[in-house]
Amino acid sequence: MDHFAATYDGAWLKVYLNGVLENQAAWTQGIFPGTAPLLIGEALYQSPFNGLIDEPSIYSRALSAAEIASIYAAGGSGKCVMPRAPYIYGQPTNKVVAVGGSVTFSVAAGGTRPLGYQWSFGGSALDGATNASLTLTNVQFSQAGNYSVVITNVAGTASSSNATLSVNFPPASVRVVNVTNAQSGATVNVPVALAANGNENGLSFSLNFDTTKLTYVGIALGSGASGANLLTNAAQAASGKLGVILTLQPNQTFAAGAQELVQVTFMAAVRTTAFSTTVIFGDVPIVRELSDAPGNVLAATYASGVVWIQAANFEGDLAPRPNGDKAVTVTDWVMAGRYAARLDYPTNAAEFQRADCAPRATLGDGAITVIDWVQVGLYAAHLDPLTAAGGPTNEVHLGGNVSEKDSTPRMPHGDSPFSRLLEVADTMVIQGMTGTASVQLESQGDENAVGFSLLFDPSAMNYVSASLGSESNGVTMFVNDSQAGAGRLGFVLGLGTRRSFISGTRELVKVTFRAAAAAKGNCTVSFANQPVPCEVSGTNALPLAAGYVNGTITVNPLPSLSIGRSGEDITLAWPLWATNFGLQAAEGGLPPTVPWTNLVAVPTLTSNQAIVTLPLAATNEVYRLRQP
Repeated sequence: MDHFAATYDGAWLKVYLNGVLENQAAWTQGIFPGTAPLLIGEALYQSPFNGLIDEPSIYSRALSAAEIASIYAAGGSGKCVMPRAPYIYGQPTNKVVAVGGSVTFSVAAGGTRPLGYQWSFGGSALDGATNASLTLTNVQFSQAGNYSVVITNVAGTASSSNATLSVNFPPASVRVVNVTNAQSGATVNVPVALAANGNENGLSFSLNFDTTKLTYVGIALGSGASGANLLTNAAQAASGKLGVILTLQPNQTFAAGAQELVQVTFMAAVRTTAFSTTVIFGDVPIVRELSDAPGNVLAATYASGVVWIQAANFEGDLAPRPNGDKAVTVTDWVMAGRYAARLDYPTNAAEFQRADCAPRATLGDGAITVIDWVQVGLYAAHLDPLTAAGGPTNEVHLGGNVSEKDSTPRMPHGDSPFSRLLEVADTMVIQGMTGTASVQLESQGDENAVGFSLLFDPSAMNYVSASLGSESNGVTMFVNDSQAGAGRLGFVLGLGTRRSFISGTRELVKVTFRAAAAAKGNCTVSFANQPVPCEVSGTNALPLAAGYVNGTITVNPLPSLSIGRSGEDITLAWPLWATNFGLQAAEGGLPPTVPWTNLVAVPTLTSNQAIVTLPLAATNEVYRLRQP
């Protein structure tokens, strides 16, 4: 290795080799002409130096020959340091990394620069691994083993010790899965899932939850734990603590990836505003732990979950339309009566679902009838707790019931013949005049409300009015006469909440008709399901079995009164059917000069006539039939 030096003092350019002047030349034009770069070891674009240059130095003045000789004479203490072989003062250290993670090995080395590096894995050189550090990304199990590095320079080599890389599974993740859009007052399934590495056999944990918002109902195996053994400790569920143990068969493990372990079923609280609640992991009554098949504890993380619960829509919450007001009051009861009478009706599925609220156990039966009216009354009176809306969202056939589209009455299943009857009593109407048909209930003493429709011939009878019957004290009645022109009337009648009709025959409704002038003979008034379905409700808003008996209105002309003489007697006769006419008399001829008076006489009945025999009067008298 040679020492080279050059000086320039403004007049002479001198070159020294190994401390001795080698050559010199007079030069007065300077050594930095123009803006050309300073080059060491190469002339501009030519004659490059083929070798190594170590420790170049530039001084601000021209050194003397003695100074240059002194630097060379200093040897290793001066500029002419002898190259030193590489040496390692910081060995690579063992590393542990999770699958898919990153890791870096590094070495600290000295020696004459430059130093070269070559990393090896298991004794084989790694392509491109030529830096002082080695970084591995997305590490897999196949990369576990020994790593080392060889360092080189002009003076020699140095080999590091082995550093062992251990590749482990990352901690498994157990989490409560978030649930959105759960329904207030309804059940909600909250999954617990495992992000498995593929070596897990069983686990245990406890769940803590807010009992003012969630009530524990049950637990079932999830889709990713088929065939597993499930043990549950629900002894503290009432205080919001549930313990769970879940294990696969011996030597079995969960498949790598996301696995649903269990589904925990809760009942969400009934709230009028949306809310959320957190289900978190705990260690009481069962401690958290994850195990592999041989029984070794595995690392795991546990993440809580949030359940978002929508505001409740209540059964029976009908007013104001269309969305209600999150309460059930008397206005809702009135609206339910109008729905049952078909004076109003839901315009969308949500309204129908809230209105069809009975039977309460099934949140409705697919038809809006009198039992729904009774049930809304129970809600409004707080005799039944408010219940989140559910059940059918439109008219359906359920349990043998007949929908409103049918023209025949509902005939609920029960004892036959029916001991509870709704009946239209037979009556008579004179042509062109009004008459009243009575609807009666053969009560068993447990009926709270009734609904029905009456079907009649509108060409023979015209509807005039309806009123409560003599046995309907305290009854609320809705009348739907919107289809009266087509011969249909609807009625909904009910007592107050928890009240019942007294057993026996009770007149519910009086319906007044006017017979057409040309009508004659029998006109049937029958029960039907339009516009109001036929149904009888108990005080508990459940349907009661009942039979329905149609009635007949007989239309007759005005009855004629005939008179005859037999000796000292006169005989008065009129048609037998005119039972609602009375016999009257007056003195003075026609017109009579004294008021008409009722004759108290018991007629003799023949096959078609009623006959009264009276003594012949000394004065002129006139007689007539009069309908009270």
